[in-house]
Amino acid sequence: MVNPLPQNTWITDTALYNVARGSAQTPAPSNPVSTAPRPNFNLAVWRANFNLNATLDNVHAQYVRYMGNQGYSLTSTSRNGERMYSTFKRNGQSASVLIEKNGIYFSVKVAQ
Repeated sequence: MVNPLPQNTWITDTALYNVARGSAQTPAPSNPVSTAPRPNFNLAVWRANFNLNATLDNVHAQYVRYMGNQGYSLTSTSRNGERMYSTFKRNGQSASVLIEKNGIYFSVKVAQ
């Protein structure tokens, strides 16, 4: 038998979740990270925003390594100020990495 508790002795809360396939947005951490986050290669589009005291070239090199570890080869890179866009190939598949830098704030998008 269950005895109800008085209403003023408990609380309720609601959490809503949206489950969707496709892309995910990672919120920027409040503290700087020590390396650029690794992409989730199970997603068609992966995004990350983070703080890192590094150059755009260093962060780009990390993502070139991440892509290389997945079997991708770098095919092109273009740079416009603090923005780099690279394309990759793997077994006939293409992928891209877009990195934008503003101070120590980075925004990265990996699409496959």
